[in-house]
Amino acid sequence: MGGLDMEENNLDVRKLIKFGNSSFVVSLPSGWIKFHELKKGDSLYLGENGDRELMISVSNQKKSKEIKKTTIDVNNKPIDRIKREIISAYISGHGHFVLNGNLKDHTEEIEKTLHNLMGLEIVEQTSNKTVVRDFLNTEEVLVGDIFRRIDLIIRSMIEDSKNCFSNQLYRQINHRDITVNKLRFLLLKMINESRYSPNVMNTIEKSGMNAYESWLFLINLEDIADSSRRIARLLKDKKFDKKELDEMIAIYNRIESSYLQVMKALYKKDKELAHSIADSKFSIIEDCDSLFKKTKNKWVVAIIEKLKGMESYVRNIARIVINQEPAFDNKT
Repeated sequence: MGGLDMEENNLDVRKLIKFGNSSFVVSLPSGWIKFHELKKGDSLYLGENGDRELMISVSNQKKSKEIKKTTIDVNNKPIDRIKREIISAYISGHGHFVLNGNLKDHTEEIEKTLHNLMGLEIVEQTSNKTVVRDFLNTEEVLVGDIFRRIDLIIRSMIEDSKNCFSNQLYRQINHRDITVNKLRFLLLKMINESRYSPNVMNTIEKSGMNAYESWLFLINLEDIADSSRRIARLLKDKKFDKKELDEMIAIYNRIESSYLQVMKALYKKDKELAHSIADSKFSIIEDCDSLFKKTKNKWVVAIIEKLKGMESYVRNIARIVINQEPAFDNKT
């Protein structure tokens, strides 16, 4: 962020000086100037975040973005460990990484993992080395649009999972969950980058939420998507008494309605609506507990737990709206 030096919690205070008839100037700390290798005549970028705080950053033409590099040794490691290290390198902002070692037994899994991380491309590949570059400019990503895309995917997942009695429908739901994860990794990468990039921070805040609120919102959206997929899998694989199935679907319909309403509250900046959604949780949980007491089917119990979790995640989003000052633009 801008030109303030902070030492523990003490701000370096600068006085505002009137310059001419309509302008004001403020001096910048010499340490900040030296760090960015600036001199007289260099350009600076000024902008505001969602809290109307002034953001100051150096010109992109003056100082290009440094590409972080890392190497991942893949020899004698299980594929799940390799995949975790690739995802970690991506989220940590490494724009160039090398996979060293023999990947012949894991080539397909590695390429699939790279495909699920936006912006990554293999630029060099031999029998013992794979070089990967990140070509995505996170400063140009429309974070609000990504959240809306995740929202639309979740709506379709919930709708289809209620009627998931076939492998074909479950495969479609599972594919959508993979897309949600792909978008999640991108947003986690941006949230991490916002710690040291004012431009990325500003990009996130254009969505109407700061980095912390975006992170909270993201993890609850992901949990709702995961719960929907798991419910679909249980409905596909297990047998249920019609009466119990009808009760579960009725509860699921109420949770779906809560989700749609909480997203409306978010988009409309409607705190009263968010409060009403948070209050409705207890009624839905009571319905879940009532069915739990009656059933002897362990798979009904498993679905009930997923439904209760989904309602809690919806309530968490309602709390974000309630606690939030700036919110999403007023769009339907």
